[in-house]
Parts: sequence; C-alpha cells; structure tokens
Amino acid sequence: MTAPRRPAPFLLPSGTSSAFLLLISVVFTISTLWHPALFNVLFTPSKSPDERAAYARCVAAIFAVPGRILASSPECAPIVRGGGDDGWMAMLLVFAVLCLLTAAQYWFGPVRRIRRRRLRPIDRDVFPALREHLDRTAAEFLPRGRVEFLLDVVNPAVDGLAFGRAGRRYIALSRGMLVLFERDPALFKAVLLHEMAHVRNRDLDITAVVLALWRAFLVVILAPGLLGAVVGILVGMPPWIDGGMQAFVSGPGLSWLFAAQLVALTGLAWLTRYTVLQARELHADARVLTWWPEAAAPLRRLFDAVPRRRWSLAELRRRTHPRPGTRVAALTGDGPLLRQGFAFSFALGACFSLSMDVATSMSGQLRQGAFYWPAEVFVLVLGIALGIRELRAAAYAEAAGGLRARFGLAIGLPVGWAMAPSRMTDHAMAPFPVGVQLAALLVLAAAGWFLGLWVERVMAAWTPKVRAADRPVRVAAVPVAFVVVVLLLAARTVYETQYLVIIAHLTQDPAVSDPVLLALAVAQRWLFSHFAASGWLPLTVALLVLPLLARPRTPFRPIKARTLLIGLVVGVAVTALSVAFLYSSTVDILAFGCGFGAGVAAATAVWARAAPVLKGVLAASVVGVFTVVSLAAVMPMSWKLMTFASGQVLEVALLAGLVTTALRSPENAKGPSRVREGPFVKPL
Repeated sequence: MTAPRRPAPFLLPSGTSSAFLLLISVVFTISTLWHPALFNVLFTPSKSPDERAAYARCVAAIFAVPGRILASSPECAPIVRGGGDDGWMAMLLVFAVLCLLTAAQYWFGPVRRIRRRRLRPIDRDVFPALREHLDRTAAEFLPRGRVEFLLDVVNPAVDGLAFGRAGRRYIALSRGMLVLFERDPALFKAVLLHEMAHVRNRDLDITAVVLALWRAFLVVILAPGLLGAVVGILVGMPPWIDGGMQAFVSGPGLSWLFAAQLVALTGLAWLTRYTVLQARELHADARVLTWWPEAAAPLRRLFDAVPRRRWSLAELRRRTHPRPGTRVAALTGDGPLLRQGFAFSFALGACFSLSMDVATSMSGQLRQGAFYWPAEVFVLVLGIALGIRELRAAAYAEAAGGLRARFGLAIGLPVGWAMAPSRMTDHAMAPFPVGVQLAALLVLAAAGWFLGLWVERVMAAWTPKVRAADRPVRVAAVPVAFVVVVLLLAARTVYETQYLVIIAHLTQDPAVSDPVLLALAVAQRWLFSHFAASGWLPLTVALLVLPLLARPRTPFRPIKARTLLIGLVVGVAVTALSVAFLYSSTVDILAFGCGFGAGVAAATAVWARAAPVLKGVLAASVVGVFTVVSLAAVMPMSWKLMTFASGQVLEVALLAGLVTTALRSPENAKGPSRVREGPFVKPL
C-alpha cells in the first residue's frame, strides 16, 4: 500500500533562509554602534577638556530644558553631530572583522572538525556492504551531489552529521550507526536520508555561516562589551564615554543599563540562531518524508527514545535541534514546519526596530551628518522574509498561526526598539519620563498588530491564485512585493513618531499631560502630514486595499441600518469623550478628537456583511462633520479652521472605512483545512 503524498513546500524559500536573514540583521545592526572602542580610536580624534565641556553644554541645552530643543544655538549643531568624526569608517572596520572571522571559520572549519574528531573515510575493503549501500543511496537521492562518507569511531551513539563547505560535502556516521545498519536497516536508512536531506536542501553553508557568525559576535562584540560594562560599574565610569561628556546619567547607572541591554540583545541574537537551526532540522525531516513516506515510523521510534533533558542554561546554549516532541509532531502535520509562530514574528519585529533605530532615533537624527545608514535595505530584506514566511503559512490553514504571529510583531517592535543601541543613547542623554516612553511604544505595538493582520489577509487572499498558477513563484512575488512596498513607504515615518513624541513632551506642543493621548495626537499629526496632507493618501489606500481584492467575492445582501446606527452612536460618544479630554481650539487637537471618533464609527459600521465601505465612510463622515459643526457653535472657531478640520475628518473617514473593511475577517478568506494537491505538493 502506498502512503499518501505529503505536502512539501520546497518551491518557496524555506524558513531556514528567512531566519538566516534575521540573524544577519541582528548582528550587524548591533555591531553598528556597540563595538569595542578600539575600532573608533583609528578614526576618531581625541577631544580636549574644552571640547568635552562644550559637548556637555550643548547636550544640556538641547535636551534638558522644555521648549529649547528646536531653538538651541547654531554652534551646537556640529558639536552634537560629532564634527569631523568618521563613524562610518569604524562601522566598516567592525563589519570587516566580523566577516573575516566568519569566512575563516566557514572555510577551515570542516578540516578542523575532521582532525579534532579523528574522522576517517569509510573504507570499501573494510565495510563492503555498508559502502555499497551508501553509494547506492547517494546515487538515488543525490544524483548531482558529491558527498564523502566519514566514520566517527569514537562516538558510540546513533548519530549522523552533515557538514562541509562549498565543493566539500561530508556525512559523518557514528560507530553506533554500524550496529544499526545490521540490526535496524529501516532506522539506519531514515537517519542517513535525514543527513542527505541537509545536503539536498543546501542548508550546510547557511548552518556553517550561522554558527561562525555567532562565535564571531560573541568574541568581537559581546565579550568586550560585557567586560567594559563590568569595569564601568566598578570604577564608576561608562565603558566608552568620558566622564565629562555625560550630562544626565551617572557612570555606574549607564554601565548597568548598557550591560542589561547588551545581554538582552545577545538573547535576541541567540533566538534567531536557534530559529535557523530548528527550521533546517524540520525542513530536512520533511524532505525525508517526501523521498520515503514510510520513514515516519522509524523516525518516531528514534525521537521517542531520546531522553528528555532537564532545562539548564548550558543545554539551552548548546541546543541545535528542536525538541523531540516538536519533531514527532512534524512527522504527522505540517504545522511545526510552516507555522508563522510567535518566536519568529517576535524576532522579525525586533529586527525591524533595530534596523530603523540607527536612522530614526533621536541620536540617529543627530548622526546623519556623520554617516549614512541604509535602513531601507534592511527593511527590504526583512519585508521579503515576512511575506514569504506568511505565504508559506497561509497555504495550510492549520499551520497559519495568525494570532501568534500578530502578537509576536506587536510585542517584537516595541521590545526591539527599547533594546536598540541608539534608543539607549537617547535615554542616557536625557532620561525622559517612563510613562512618555511607554506611551510612544504603544504606537509601535499597534503598528505591529495591524501589520501582521494585513499581511495575513493579503496572503490568505492570494493563496488560491498561487496554488492554481502554472508558475506559482511568479504569482507569489506579487503579494510579497505589495508587502515590501508598503513597508518601505511607511517604516521610516512610523518609527519617527518615537522621537517626535519625546520632542512634543519637551516642547509641550501639543499641551497634553496624559502620555497616551500625547502619543496618539503626535502620531495622528505626523502620519497625517506625511500621507494625507502630502497627497499620498490615495496611494496608501490603494496599496492597502488592492492586494485584498484577489479574494473571492461575496454575494450581495440587502443593506441593514442597524450597524450604521450603532456606528453613529459609538462614534459620537467617543468623539465627545476625546474632545472633553483634549479641549482646545487648535486644529491638530480638534482634528485628532474628531478623527478618532470617525475612525471608531467606521470600525463599528463596517462590522456588517453588506456595503461595509459605504457604511463605514458614511458613519465616520456624519460623526466627524456633526462634531465639528457642534463645536463651532459653542466655541470660537474660524471658518478656515472648521473647513480644514472637516477635510481631515473626511480623509480619516475614508481611510478608516476602507482599511477596516479590508482587514475584517471574512468567512471566505479562510483556506481549506488541508491541501493534498496543487503547486505546493511535490510529486514523489
């Protein structure tokens, strides 16, 4: 009896490649600013006591006094920006050292492994039957691959290892595999095919680079950074800043902060490393079941026999394989392999924040004259990884994991921003109130949640077209391109709200005491100025809505007025409360209050099966215009101010109605529970 065909989504890049991109972005963005001072000595001139005193005065003038941040003296600009410091040269030197160490380990690592573990080629004269079986299996499953089989006579366990570099591929079999070849040929074949699958999946180079880059990061960045932090704690001076240059934070406090964030970022780098290694193992298991479906039974016996280890830091640090329970689950379902889980989404969101930190943080704005950071390049790469990963998950409804993915992005974006190096520098230069900082992070959390929801809906809409296409890769490139374009257009603007909230707090414009309302008002004003006032609103709406039009159409149903009335009532109530909290005659506060109510009205009204866009726009427009006219009757307001506020409200109504309609969960957006045919199924 032939086993049923198993979905094998090898047409799109695997999760291993996506996670590898995350590790690259984490390591290089951290190393941009946090690296040993030795790299800066060669390019940064030493500062005299007078220069250090001038720096401290300028920092105090810019960040300490409310209302002075935009009116500091002109001579402070070159001092704070770093003057003639060539920061980009030190950054390039750090990158060069990391790449050199990684390349050296990648190239010479296989030879060192062979010598250290005393691996020997499997001699045909000594093991004729085994050698014939290995050659026959390699010819069947790796017809174009050249693999050299080695024997690890020291290791008595049942174990195999695929490793190597370009042009040199090795598969090492332990001494226990020799016994297994005689006693359990099925299990021997399953283990052998698993190692061959690593060669076929072309993940040996990725694995070698990941492990080498991780070691280089520990040696070049982590160890010197932690040592400098410990010394700074002991002597009372930050590890990289002269005592006279820091105006607000004590040396020990800054050293503790530096050490804590460096440890947190190292944990993030470890998470991305583990994600890469876990994805490659699950992908290899999937390849084995594609080659030989009957391998599920022997592999399950092998995984069940693995002893359950107790949790420890040492075991966590050395872990390179998923837990046996995860691998057993992957033998019967595609969820562990394809699921867009929390860990990957969290790491992806943190990588977005780290990439944008150097370019959009407050100190990053001051450094723009010193060196240029190509943040959009990282956004492009991470956007492709997000789109491909979500498209793979959307192909199988049971593996989607949409809620976990949205939570991961919603938490990863603010956590990554809080851990970012430049963000830490901002806090060190001027420790702003914790409430203001947390309120600003809420903007990133909301952006992460809606980004995950929108990408999920886009991929769910395009999955049927990708399955039905003769060339699915080309069709899959369309929704991924939409995701990338939206991220490129919106990422910098969204992240710039973080330092604008701080500036608004210092300048007291708008004059709002509540941190959450301040963050929302600043975000609304900034996003409006970039997308609505500048004429980008139609393009923004088109980019958000067009990819969702690919989903199947629903039959037209008669319009019911109940949801429209509910939207009107809720919108008026929310607008009244927001205006009561934000009572002011300025156009920004007025538009924010009315626009917020209009958005709530649209979100409520579109929760209907019939004419959701019409209901949303109508409810939001009525609420917004009614509120503006009502306020004009009770408070002094010019006709120009009222007209401008009404225009803002109408734009918010249109955007809220369209976007909320596009993102609501339609029943027909759900895919089938299981797919056995189509482009994602590779024939045996």
